[in-house]
Amino acid sequence: MSNETLAEYKDFLAKSQELYNYLFEEQNYNKNLSPVYTKTNNVYKVPRFNVDIILTYTRLLNIDPEAQRLSLLVQSLNIWTDLRLTWDPANYSQIDNIFVNAGEVWLPQNTLADSFTVTDVLQDYKRTVQIFANGTILYVSKVYVETICNLNLGHFPFDAQDCPIRFMVNSYPVNLVSSTGVYASFDVENRTSNSEWHATSIRTTPFLDTQASTPFESVIFYIHLKRVPQFYIYVIILPCSTLSVLSIIGMFWNENRVEQQLEKLSIGLTSLMSMTVLLDIVATSVPKTKVFPLLGIFVLICVFIIGVGCVVLVVAPVNEKNSTKRKNLTWKQKILAEISQRNFILHWFFQGANLINFVVTISFWR
Repeated sequence: MSNETLAEYKDFLAKSQELYNYLFEEQNYNKNLSPVYTKTNNVYKVPRFNVDIILTYTRLLNIDPEAQRLSLLVQSLNIWTDLRLTWDPANYSQIDNIFVNAGEVWLPQNTLADSFTVTDVLQDYKRTVQIFANGTILYVSKVYVETICNLNLGHFPFDAQDCPIRFMVNSYPVNLVSSTGVYASFDVENRTSNSEWHATSIRTTPFLDTQASTPFESVIFYIHLKRVPQFYIYVIILPCSTLSVLSIIGMFWNENRVEQQLEKLSIGLTSLMSMTVLLDIVATSVPKTKVFPLLGIFVLICVFIIGVGCVVLVVAPVNEKNSTKRKNLTWKQKILAEISQRNFILHWFFQGANLINFVVTISFWR
């Protein structure tokens, strides 16, 4: 560092200290006193005290569907103006902004509402604010929050959710303060998503609740989340569908003769027993909510198809006389006879039911 540079830096430090003393000592700045304009008779039309909340980062950590709880990291840039902290840069070597510890200034109470837990990630001594000569203050807040997210799990595991992050002021009436929400347009897909959920977008909207005893205003950021369904497709949907298809093939591939009924029935019953493994996976994977999810309906339909197939095997055996008559038919007549057989019709009926069940379920994957 050259002598000129060193001298400039020392002058900057000296002027910064002088500016700090001016702002916080000579002007008797009191961080416990709010800069909010509170006169009832607002003759001069002083605007409401406003805080800009710019959402700059979110990281999804977990979603608990049973507790309807969303856990994530939230970083926001808060901007407001405190006219008690203004100065003329010409008097302080053109210094137009300084950084001080956040504990030195008054901070707005734009807290995260509808939350179970809100914990500051940064320790107090690491939190700073940037003060500009016109009184504008920038403060970066980074918190761990567990907030309410009402999940609609009817299309599980192909569901999508809009989870809100609500900022509101508790201590001031709506006629004195206001908040403005801004989404910083960061890469939400890579920054917010995790292995189970894919974040696609964030939108913001103001909200004014006039139904409460004391009206309040809040800013809501909605995070649009889509579940990553591959695990449930490969572990539950495909095995369940394959097992159902193969079971129907084994039960209705040829005639349902009385001497073969037990073998065919054992195929169906064995498949039903195998389904219990998938049902156990479903029971542990599917959230226990009042809405029965799509995945549960799919598995129950697979079980129902095989169950009905077993019942049909028992109550509708083939007639031996009809089987004997087909031995002397021509090859064309045999083809027509095969197509018109009860087992052929039942086979494709149940396979059609399997196909419809699979296609309808997968159609929710978007």
